[in-house]
Amino acid sequence: AVAKIGHAWGVDTTRLREGLPLIRYLPGAPPVGKHGDEDRHGVVPNATLVVYLTAADAAASGPSGQTLFPEAGVSVTPQPGAILSFQNVDGAGAPHPKGKHLVSAVPKDAAGDRLVLQIPIAHAEGVAPYAYPEHVSGNKKPGEHEKLHGNADQKAAYQAAVAAGMSIAVAFMAAKSGKFNPDAEEELKKLAQESGKFADADFDTKAQ
Repeated sequence: AVAKIGHAWGVDTTRLREGLPLIRYLPGAPPVGKHGDEDRHGVVPNATLVVYLTAADAAASGPSGQTLFPEAGVSVTPQPGAILSFQNVDGAGAPHPKGKHLVSAVPKDAAGDRLVLQIPIAHAEGVAPYAYPEHVSGNKKPGEHEKLHGNADQKAAYQAAVAAGMSIAVAFMAAKSGKFNPDAEEELKKLAQESGKFADADFDTKAQ
């Protein structure tokens, strides 16, 4: 499959040997708000490929797990094996005005998880286009992705922090690390402050 992606899109897929960026949405997962893709360094990939591994569940409010582009008037319903590709930047290299998108919720009674591979493509000057293994779901706060889509340890760490009455910032950092100990509150708070991604209110508001 990786070789086919490289051939079809004319990109170097060597970096994907490090692993494939899988995103898992459990039944009951809330919608992902409108955002533009960027990596953990704030770099916007030239394009993104979304490989759908599961189908949408029928829901009263419409198909679940759709990818929606409001400015472009486009909605894509997941079908196993289908690939969605879209540009994140325009011809001048600026964020594309129609590239922002959102993902609809997965209902609690969904038959299964929503699984996708998200593959960003970069095309730096003087370098052949290449795909790389990183989640690029917008400018999330550290631990926000792990809270929603992380492994069992990461989700358990977040819930433990919530039960202990921790702030949003501390709970998110616990999710990112995959463990929580009340004695580590100050350490987690310091890490959150150093990230520069949290607002003052995130340190005062309890996570839930």
